[in-house]
Amino acid sequence: MKPRGPIGRFAAIVMSLGLVGVACSKGSGADQTGGAMTLLTFEGSLLPEAIKPFSDANPDLKLQATTFGTQDEAIAKLRSGFKADVVYACLTDTQRLVKDALVQPIDTSKITAWATLFPYFKDSSQIRVGDKVYMVPAFGGTTGLIYDPNQLPDGVTSFLQLMEDPALEGKVAIEDNAKYGIAMGALALGFDDPYDLTDADLAQIKSWYLDHASQIRAFYSSESDFFDLYQAGDVVAAFGYKGYDVGLAKQGASVAFAPASEGALTWTCGYSIGANAQNLDGAYALLDWFLTPQTQAVYATKLNQMATNRATLDSLPQSVTEEIGLADPAQLDTSIPTEVPDNYDRWQQVWQQITAG
Repeated sequence: MKPRGPIGRFAAIVMSLGLVGVACSKGSGADQTGGAMTLLTFEGSLLPEAIKPFSDANPDLKLQATTFGTQDEAIAKLRSGFKADVVYACLTDTQRLVKDALVQPIDTSKITAWATLFPYFKDSSQIRVGDKVYMVPAFGGTTGLIYDPNQLPDGVTSFLQLMEDPALEGKVAIEDNAKYGIAMGALALGFDDPYDLTDADLAQIKSWYLDHASQIRAFYSSESDFFDLYQAGDVVAAFGYKGYDVGLAKQGASVAFAPASEGALTWTCGYSIGANAQNLDGAYALLDWFLTPQTQAVYATKLNQMATNRATLDSLPQSVTEEIGLADPAQLDTSIPTEVPDNYDRWQQVWQQITAG
């Protein structure tokens, strides 16, 4: 998952949630949805600009929104018995949410925008277990290379260059995240599937990282951590995310983004329906709302997140479409969704050895 925003402890926010007619998936003349509904969501995704239209239109639907800082916190809360109608989730969480019976299948016929989602998101095997859909993708993003064009006028074009170009020695930052760091190494070394790695493959990737450890100035833990490193001039190139360049540019930094020649790793998050949901009408209406162009435009402009609904592009300025990485939507067809491999415990062990090395 790579949503943007601060990380904090659980907090509860009680508000009235209004659903505009389009969110009810029954047309503008639908009756208002009412009652109580609970949303368990990532803290950085709870934007007033996205929530207020609901409360303005439907004061009878009262939402208690409980936020979390990491997906592990959310799952721990659900496992402890917390009941939520709607749950913020990412592709990397689908399997464990279903395995622990924390979410229920979604009837996609009740999702108005389902037909206009980009096939990359709608057809993803990562939102499914078996033939059932368990997550509606609402946000996304792609990885690549962040660099300072003033320092590197020829740019950075590959993950391999990032780790092997002598001109970048001691000036590179890599995210401290095994799911991305090891997959990046696998792509740089030419592995076909960066999420299907044996112990021997992992050992090769570890050796490659350790052999080029002098390239890395820092392993960063968050967006703000990376921004501080970059703006201080400690790093001039990094593994990063589309949108980082936009945020840094708004702060006056010299910055550029380039897709890596080896391929783009992507993240996708959205919403699931809790296994013990009490307000299914409200839950489906809320899922619908997060896919409307009106709401997706908020996340695209405020958080530089990729829209999942093709119809949203019609409502966005071309500059924003470029900023979120959708100037050429066909690129999604060759992107690589981030996964949690079956041997992820081993991945984490190897990554700890890399970062300590």
